[in-house]
Amino acid sequence: MSDYTTKERILVAAVSIVEKEGLGAVTMRRIARDAGVNTAAVNYHFGSRARLVESVLDASMGHAVDDWAMVMNMEWLGPAARLHCLLHLLLEGISRYPGMVRTHLFDPDVSDLATAAFSREFSSFLDMAAERLEGHVDQAKGNLRLSLAQMITSTITIALIPDLFRASTGEHLPEPEARELHVTNLIRCFTGLEPVFSPQERSIMQGLMSEAFAGSGVRGVT
Repeated sequence: MSDYTTKERILVAAVSIVEKEGLGAVTMRRIARDAGVNTAAVNYHFGSRARLVESVLDASMGHAVDDWAMVMNMEWLGPAARLHCLLHLLLEGISRYPGMVRTHLFDPDVSDLATAAFSREFSSFLDMAAERLEGHVDQAKGNLRLSLAQMITSTITIALIPDLFRASTGEHLPEPEARELHVTNLIRCFTGLEPVFSPQERSIMQGLMSEAFAGSGVRGVT
């Protein structure tokens, strides 16, 4: 983390702690130790543990939403390819950061303020994604937004419960094939689109996946 600013080092260290141990492990002293800074620096940048936790949740959620938006704004991809890439980003993100996802969704210590911020980010993304896909999918905009929400939430749910994922895709399938089957079925079910892609689209999709997971997991920190 030597190339990061002090604030970035604190955020990256905090994300790592939340992912591995949950919010209960987050203390100003522990964050300072893992970030390689003194406690005064943590207090200077965030003021309190509550403010630090809210910043960590905002930065991690923001990183994910920025990646989703990057995909939905990719004009060189058709609608099915955008959705395919989006859902694979979700599955890969959850497999890498399951602890952070559970914290956002289920941790009782997450404040109402952080929960509201999560809801705003998610709602704003759904509006944008529905607008980008409008005219390409045979659904009214409102129904398309609902379909997008259902695809995303079902993907999050099934990815967090391995037994459910295996039951829905077939225990005999290797994970890459199981993911592909799940994503393909969702796109067909909720949009009627057929997930068939050109070589150019596949190349772009692979590049987007690599770019999305080359960073720190924190919005604005590469």
